[in-house]
Amino acid sequence: MEKRTLVALAAVSILLASAIAYARPAYYDQLTKTYPSIRGSRIDFCLCHEKHGGGGPRNMFGQDWAKSGYNFKTIEQMDSDGDGFSNINEIIAQTNPGDPNDFPTDKIPPIITITRPQFEEVITTNTVKITGTATDNERVKEIKVNLQGDFKKANITATGWEAEFFVERGGRKVAKAVAWDMADNSAEATVEFIVKLPDKTPPKIVFLFPSEGVTVEGLPIVVTGVVDDDNEVTLVEYSIDGGKTWNKTQGTYSWTAPIPVAPEGEIRIMVRATDDSGNISQVYTRRFYLRFPEVPIPTISYPQEGMVLDTGTVTISGTIMPPATRVSVRVDGAVSMDAKIEDNFWTADISGLQPGEHTIEACSFDKYNRKSRECAQVKFTFKLRDTEPPRVQIDSPPDNAEVEIGKISVTGTANDNGDIDRVEVSFDGANWMRARGTAKWSYDYVASKPQLLRIMARAFDKSGNFTKEPATSTVRIMGPMEVQFIGPDEQMLGDGLLKITVKLTRRPDSTPEIKMTGSTETINIESKDPQTFEISAMLGGGSSFLSVKATMKGNTYNATKRIDYVVTVKMAVGSTTMIVNGMQKSIPAAATIISGRTYIPFRSIGEALRATVEWDDKRKQATYKLGTNTYYLTLGQTKAYVNKTEVKLSSAPLLVGGKLMVPVRAMAELMGAKVDYDAPTRVVTFILPAP
Repeated sequence: MEKRTLVALAAVSILLASAIAYARPAYYDQLTKTYPSIRGSRIDFCLCHEKHGGGGPRNMFGQDWAKSGYNFKTIEQMDSDGDGFSNINEIIAQTNPGDPNDFPTDKIPPIITITRPQFEEVITTNTVKITGTATDNERVKEIKVNLQGDFKKANITATGWEAEFFVERGGRKVAKAVAWDMADNSAEATVEFIVKLPDKTPPKIVFLFPSEGVTVEGLPIVVTGVVDDDNEVTLVEYSIDGGKTWNKTQGTYSWTAPIPVAPEGEIRIMVRATDDSGNISQVYTRRFYLRFPEVPIPTISYPQEGMVLDTGTVTISGTIMPPATRVSVRVDGAVSMDAKIEDNFWTADISGLQPGEHTIEACSFDKYNRKSRECAQVKFTFKLRDTEPPRVQIDSPPDNAEVEIGKISVTGTANDNGDIDRVEVSFDGANWMRARGTAKWSYDYVASKPQLLRIMARAFDKSGNFTKEPATSTVRIMGPMEVQFIGPDEQMLGDGLLKITVKLTRRPDSTPEIKMTGSTETINIESKDPQTFEISAMLGGGSSFLSVKATMKGNTYNATKRIDYVVTVKMAVGSTTMIVNGMQKSIPAAATIISGRTYIPFRSIGEALRATVEWDDKRKQATYKLGTNTYYLTLGQTKAYVNKTEVKLSSAPLLVGGKLMVPVRAMAELMGAKVDYDAPTRVVTFILPAP
């Protein structure tokens, strides 16, 4: 039994599925044949079902299609999804007629008219019924009507629309009706008509301004008020002469009555109103007082009190405040002239003034020609213009002066036929600085480097004149003194002769101290000028030191130059000939080797170095005097001295054949020389100073 049931259910399912599958292409074919334009569009799918692919429950469009006997044409004018657009319009616009959230974009506003009341129609009842028509390409959603600020939603009928209002008062009315469609496009229509109610009550008047009994300052005065009536107020009139003359106000329900001219004191205004039923109000009266404000005194802004002017043509200026409207100006009591006025400022041009003191008087007037209680006064002086430039000079430092680096105090004087305003100085011709003082002036300048400095000064007077050609002073900024050594002559130096020039960059206070120390002491000094000295000397072998000491303005300047006269002595062991700087000389004793050490004759080396050689037989002591240095050696001792400084020798001097012989290396140690020994040739080389 269960198997049979299952088989039957399966068969039914297959039949239903086959029917649905068959229904889909049949429905779709009918849809595309009816509306071929949807092929390939955004609604090219199964429009009757909630699912685009078909199947499942039908949407509202599909339900209406089924109810119509499956005829699309029958439901074209229906709005199946309720979105405000007919099915056919949605298909044309390619939106889904079964989806309320998918609808065309409507930009066409509705059309609305007001059929009653008609323009200028007179209505004599309190109830006003406004009717009209409204159409739209889709559907009118809502209509609202505004009658004098009273808003109501209209009732939409099969033939049009209507709205009913209750009016308490008559008069001219304006009604406006606004219609909206489903896309919120709107349109409006207006009509103007008249409500005229039965009326035997006259209008009532209320004053708004001014209040009863108040004082009003100045003209014009604008009296304002309102009128209340059951119907339309057609006329409002006022009189300020006791009812002799009546003038129309501006406006009716809300009215104004201008009073441009009136005498100072009490003003009594009478007002009456008439409505469209011919009712005339009683006369309403308002009393108030007019007081003219005091005319303010004008101000004189230019020239100011006590000012000195250099021209006889002056534009006088000042200010004026309401209610003043005019300013009258005169100078020295002459005929008055009216000033030019713009906003709250006034000006007046005067010319032809003579040198001396003058008095300006300015009075203000209002539009009623009332004068200010006082007039403004200013006194000034006209003094002929000064056209002569001031004169200036630089007193210190004078032109061509030499000044030291550092602070320079520049001073000078300036004079003019008037008053000096200021003095300016410049040190580059471009930037000008203000000096201290005027007739006697000064400026402190700081020079940071040696240079040729051009100082310029100019003066300005209080008339604006200034020095066309500045005063100048050119000074040399001097740096510290320098000692310059020019030379020595290298060719002469090779022969042991010194020729060198000492040059001072600044003039010393006195002759400088020049001396030579080291291997040379005696020099010849020739003064060429206070700053230039030529030095010559016969040099001793070794290093000499030329020193210069000069004083200038309390400062001491020292400089030293080392000068080397290199002496090279070559001796061959056993030879009584030596070579000094390439020159061959005979010697009394030959170099010899004793106990493995090379000894050379003491006197021969001294003479080669241009030293003074002495022998103290009592002390057995030999001496070299070479410049400012003295060398002491004692026979048989390794203790030696340079001046007073003890020097330990590697071996002691000896007597050989009655001649004092010294170890060559010990001699080099004593004098700071260099020694070389060439074993193959047995030649010893002694060089002082050591390279």
